[in-house]
Amino acid sequence: MTDRLYYHDSFLYDFDAQVNEALDPPRPALILDRTAFYPTSGGQVFDTGSITTAANEKVKVTAVAATDEEILAATRHWAKTEGIFAAPEGAASLVAYRKLLSNGFFRKEDTVVLFNTGSALKYLDVLNTNVERTLPSASSGQALSAKPVPPKPAPRQIGGIIGPY
Repeated sequence: MTDRLYYHDSFLYDFDAQVNEALDPPRPALILDRTAFYPTSGGQVFDTGSITTAANEKVKVTAVAATDEEILAATRHWAKTEGIFAAPEGAASLVAYRKLLSNGFFRKEDTVVLFNTGSALKYLDVLNTNVERTLPSASSGQALSAKPVPPKPAPRQIGGIIGPY
């Protein structure tokens, strides 16, 4: 099991580790005995960087990135096809899955589980400003496409304890 050094020192930038296993393409990866690289998960900040080999070669550590537009599209896709109104951080896992699948990252025997631990209901102010609406024109009878003026989001508590306790 990999010792997760970031639990002990979140500001650790340099560390030495042994490679326990090297996985070949299509999923190249190094399994280290210890790491300071914080993994990507649930929309949280994660680490990137490089690993320097004994031969002084640098290997880039990467993560899958998702744009706001891709996340919104994934949120809408799950809502339409699965009836799941996923929070953006959950929808980001669908974006990452699609990208990794298209790049051949997964093997046929792999089982992939996508986690969504929140609801998009708390993001209606964000989702609503990105919905294009089609309005009928009274004079011409043709549909007009218009973007609504984004309402000012109400102050809200995103995390932590809400209420006087």
